[in-house]
Amino acid sequence: MEDWSAWAPQLLNVQKMLAHRGYGAVRPLMHGADPLLVCSCRAGADTVFVYFLKETKVGVRTLRKIQQECEAAGGQRVILVTEDGLTPFAAKELEGPDHAGEVEVFKRRELAFCLVEHSLVPKHELLSAAERRQLLQKLRCKATALPRLKDADPVARFYRFPIGGVVRIHRNIGTSNQEIYYRLVAA
Repeated sequence: MEDWSAWAPQLLNVQKMLAHRGYGAVRPLMHGADPLLVCSCRAGADTVFVYFLKETKVGVRTLRKIQQECEAAGGQRVILVTEDGLTPFAAKELEGPDHAGEVEVFKRRELAFCLVEHSLVPKHELLSAAERRQLLQKLRCKATALPRLKDADPVARFYRFPIGGVVRIHRNIGTSNQEIYYRLVAA
């Protein structure tokens, strides 16, 4: 029987991350002697399976097994929380267009604390289509003229901002001043 208590901070932060993304409560599906803890949550018809893997590096065989399990259960997305990420071959397998956006990989240390609750991380929010249109009309520019926010940025990964989305960032300057910045999410 595996002791998963050491993974409690990561589980809590995954729950927070999924709540920010609009998913419901995370419920455990499977744990025990298998070195694996699986959780799922739903947002409408979208189901996410979260796998906590104790393997140092996740290989192609494990990745394919997880993908088959998720397809059989009707899951659309997978989040892998691992010690050190994927092997080079497993990472290459995820680069294809067949897997675009389906599998997200987080290292255990990346989920040791809730990034967006840190005092130095400003509030980020994705603009709706109408807000985006109003902003671009007000600024009299195209979205491509905005400064970039890489999709690999930790906050962009946390919220899973879509490429091409415009993000409003609220920064506190000094004691009472607040400045607003806009960024275009880019690859």
